[in-house]
Amino acid sequence: IAGRFAMAGIPLHIVLLHNPAVTAEPEMAPVVRPLWPDMAAATGGRFYQVEKSDDLPHIFHEIMVSLTGRETAGMVLQAPVQPPSRHTIAVQPNLAQTSFVILKSSPAITTEIFQPDGRRLAPAPTGVTYNGWPGSYEEVWSVSQPPPGDWQLRFTGQGQITVWQDDQPAPAAPTPFSTSIPTATTTPLPRQVALPSIPVASIQPTSSTVQGRTDSPTGEAGSDSTPSQLPLAEGRGQNIPSGGERIIQSDQSHFGRWFWLMLSLLVLLLFGGGGLWLKKRPGSPPVSGQLRRLAAPNGSEPALSRIDLDRFNQPQVQLGPDRTADVVLINPAAGPGLPTVTLLTRPGVETEATTYLRVDRANGSEVRLNDRQVHQACPLFDSDIIGLGEYQFRFENLRCRRPGSNRPVTAYGNRHTSSLLGR
Repeated sequence: IAGRFAMAGIPLHIVLLHNPAVTAEPEMAPVVRPLWPDMAAATGGRFYQVEKSDDLPHIFHEIMVSLTGRETAGMVLQAPVQPPSRHTIAVQPNLAQTSFVILKSSPAITTEIFQPDGRRLAPAPTGVTYNGWPGSYEEVWSVSQPPPGDWQLRFTGQGQITVWQDDQPAPAAPTPFSTSIPTATTTPLPRQVALPSIPVASIQPTSSTVQGRTDSPTGEAGSDSTPSQLPLAEGRGQNIPSGGERIIQSDQSHFGRWFWLMLSLLVLLLFGGGGLWLKKRPGSPPVSGQLRRLAAPNGSEPALSRIDLDRFNQPQVQLGPDRTADVVLINPAAGPGLPTVTLLTRPGVETEATTYLRVDRANGSEVRLNDRQVHQACPLFDSDIIGLGEYQFRFENLRCRRPGSNRPVTAYGNRHTSSLLGR
């Protein structure tokens, strides 16, 4: 259960009211107390144990703050109301909202709140929200963009009041950015661009032969050749004898490299997305519920009186004498003669998943379901009794209740069920 809440991003807060009037039975206490803190922690929630109901408002306020993501100053005031009753609460600057959560011991107590400038706070469409009603024990006043300073809270009546203060900080100021208009530039379209010679160029030009004459790398000699007559090497500078300029020709292989790179990325995305889709396809859900041990031979294992099936978090849970089984059954008298069975689930079409009991190996012992011997896969329902030799377990899962109250248990030995639950 906790795993499903965690996957859905839902924090689980558990409150245990522990006193002699509501304490669980001795058999439940050793299981519930270690289990509930782990369940709450697994979902990002908290486990609370209180001794008296007066502590519940403090816990509920803490849970509310956790769920809303606010910052809290905690309980800022707890005092009796004795006229005149006036209290000062400081409000910090740079707050988007502040809230006063007021708990009154008597609904006859009235509340008045005054801002630092002395104006009385009243519900209005100016950023003030009031939650409460005449005769209620609780009031919540929320003020948007409250002015910082000392606020006055005045109470009239008889009783006790408790006040919590919760704040929501104002968002950080945005980082300033430049509003200047960039200078427009043009991108040259020709594939060959003429650039001036750079004296410190790291690429040395090479000599080339044009129409039977060798041009010097320095561009000397009075040649009337045009750039179109000169052989150009890809990615290299070539001197022009007459102008002292270079012609740089872009590498034609860049397009091919980018094409194959983009194609490879597309293939990876397709395979990755397909793998993610395959991973998320619905399959068999984990086996859930518990097995309560009703009978077992002396000195046998497991020693636990109850086996939590959810903790395995897998669609099949095997019980048997083999040490590779999920739940190892050891009988000192029968030795390896105990049967091996598997509890497994299969997704339903119109209903929830169905849990089955599959007989893997009988090993000379009987596998019984509700005092009837079975040999093939059988559906399991809540409160079914499983007999494995001298062991007896009761399957407990309220989501697997039997459709009919007097519906008999049937062993499915036909070919359809055997193929569905293939061994």
